[in-house]
Amino acid sequence: MVKKMFNRKIVAIGILFIISMLVANMIVGNTEYSNPENNDSKPGSTTFLHLKDNSENSEYIVIRGSEGIIYLKIPNSLEDYQVEYIRSYYEEQMANEIPEEEISDSEEAEGQGLTEKEESETKPSSTTVYLTIPNASEPIEIEEKIITESNQNTLEEQEEIPPFFYEEQTDEINRFSSYAEFMDYLGYDPNSTSTNYGDEYYLYNGDLARLPTDSVTSISTSFGLPSVNSGSGYSTTNIQVLGVDEGDIIKNDAKYAYIVSKDKKSVIIADVFPAETARILTKVMVDGSISEIYLHYEKLILLGSIDYYKFFVYTFDIKDRANPDLIDSNSFNGRIVQSRVVGEYVYLITNQYISRYTKEEDLSVHPSQICYFNDSSTSRSLTTIISVNVVDTSKEPVIRAILMGSGNNIYVSVNNIYITYTKYEYQNQNQNDYLYSYSSRIEKTIIHRISIENGMIEYKAMGNVAGRALNRFSMGEHRGYFRIATTTGYVSRSGESSANNHVFVMNMNLNVVGSVSDIAPGERIYSARFMRDRAYLVTFKKVDPFFVIDLKNPHGPRILGELKIPGYSNYLHPYDENHVIGIGKDTVEAEQGNFAWYQGVKLSLFDVSDVHNPKELSKYIIGDRGTGSPALYDPHAFLFSREKNTLVIPINLAKINQTKYPDGAPPFTHGEFVWDGAYVFDISKENGFILKGGISHSEGDEAQSGYWYRSSSKSIQRSFYIDDVLYTMSSDILGMNGLDDLSEINNLVLSDA
Repeated sequence: MVKKMFNRKIVAIGILFIISMLVANMIVGNTEYSNPENNDSKPGSTTFLHLKDNSENSEYIVIRGSEGIIYLKIPNSLEDYQVEYIRSYYEEQMANEIPEEEISDSEEAEGQGLTEKEESETKPSSTTVYLTIPNASEPIEIEEKIITESNQNTLEEQEEIPPFFYEEQTDEINRFSSYAEFMDYLGYDPNSTSTNYGDEYYLYNGDLARLPTDSVTSISTSFGLPSVNSGSGYSTTNIQVLGVDEGDIIKNDAKYAYIVSKDKKSVIIADVFPAETARILTKVMVDGSISEIYLHYEKLILLGSIDYYKFFVYTFDIKDRANPDLIDSNSFNGRIVQSRVVGEYVYLITNQYISRYTKEEDLSVHPSQICYFNDSSTSRSLTTIISVNVVDTSKEPVIRAILMGSGNNIYVSVNNIYITYTKYEYQNQNQNDYLYSYSSRIEKTIIHRISIENGMIEYKAMGNVAGRALNRFSMGEHRGYFRIATTTGYVSRSGESSANNHVFVMNMNLNVVGSVSDIAPGERIYSARFMRDRAYLVTFKKVDPFFVIDLKNPHGPRILGELKIPGYSNYLHPYDENHVIGIGKDTVEAEQGNFAWYQGVKLSLFDVSDVHNPKELSKYIIGDRGTGSPALYDPHAFLFSREKNTLVIPINLAKINQTKYPDGAPPFTHGEFVWDGAYVFDISKENGFILKGGISHSEGDEAQSGYWYRSSSKSIQRSFYIDDVLYTMSSDILGMNGLDDLSEINNLVLSDA
């Protein structure tokens, strides 16, 4: 009897599970892993593993309770809700034990239809029972194993349970008691910090210091008050998550543009609507280098670096655009990695390298406030999350610090910040080897979830999955689940590639609850996008497989459809619920070797109305090999409006001079740069891509020409629209053209401001 079995004296072993070991086994074998959501489990029980073994037609559920671990083997023919029923039932039994004398040896578990078939006295840890579950024609057979200190080694030796259940967990959160303990933990002598390179900091002992107001000046170049006319519709920065704004080098509203200058030492504020009377109003200058700006109603926020060791956050009231008023100025130690604005707060994710010369006053917080984990000793990077209220500037910033690897990919939702980095482990290496081979390297992505709400910052969870994530678009959060796409291994032009691709679904505890693996073996991910209940992946080696993945059931994600076409997409953008825009490169398969030569820039419009048979509805190839676009790697350079049927992307155009190749140019031939500007397309489901024309800020001899492109101050970097006026921005010029016919209206010379 299950209740009787749970009542036995089980020696608590306090052993948890390491996700990385599961993932490593998942890659080698054909076992799929998931982890049912368990936020509502009763105290004393925690579901922490759900496995599917396709080779044995079985599933496994592993539950850790207050008195031990139970290992369940069930048929893999069950529906998800039936598996959930079994999990819930066993968790309830573990949380609500009944005294042994109340249960007879032959009694059936009341209300559950659970009977004991066999209970070996010589092997009390293994039992087979039958359980009646919903919508099942007959009770299902469950094999139970109880893991205790006495039977652990025996069960492992008999291969009745996988040994990786017993790895100790290493993600316990700790805090330092002092600066001396902090430095000692990192292997530094806390008494050898007499030398410190760099200037004195504005941040002392974790207290915030206000920057002097003379570090900001405003130079007005306007004549009279700004006009009051404004457009009725305008575009904004292309962002990943609705409600989460992203910083950029240009912002606009219905009337004004705010532009970071070429030297990054000022922000130019211009009255740009109506375009015919556009003029520069003022120029806000700072001591430092501006990296990005935000526009929050009538507040302008500037982020940038003072030097390599510290950065600033300035907040301006811009009710009077010609005379911005500095209302808040802060400085912090470290370097900005990413930032976002959610509600009234700008959230900053920063990084600070800790060396033997780092003083206590150099830290962003007191050492007692620094979180670290049992495996943090390999990291010398202090990641700090800061929230600054840009509406009520009387509120002090909130600062939280974590000792961990330097985050290389960061995803931010309305409620959470996910910081990820790739960690490499090497197996079977001789300790005298100084070169680590790829064949012995295991890579995994470490994920940290930090909750953000109304400026409050709270560390929540850490997890990991196999492989490496390409960028922030390889991640997404939806309805309480975090999704991430990764690649393991590497692609080889010659020989066998070890690359493989995966999509993992995790709950808010960052436990894997579902996954899809072995996606396009031998290829790697070139782009990914999570859109509600679907994921879209583009992998590539010789052709472009475009995958549609269903995520509606977090515990059972699956590939719905696949499309193989030449080329690949670097960036995917939603057109609507059933259509996706891709921008990348066209390709030609190599005659020798297992690879393809990239060619010009390729636009694709994918139709996923039939998820099982996705189609490339339209495509457009721009230029020859060597043609490029900032939109390939910076989504802020990508302007799309379905309402206006408009797509604008910057282009550095390269063309092959065919007269030099009478027998045809080989596919590896680079074109010569002949034009620099922005392509403007009409885009629709009915007609696909139709080129309306190009806009360039370069004229005559200034146009790019030759085999090697050099970035020009007149290269278009961004575009936006207000009503029916299209604005294009380069470092030197803000151009204004009619959106319908691209006729020139006006331009502002930014370099003269």
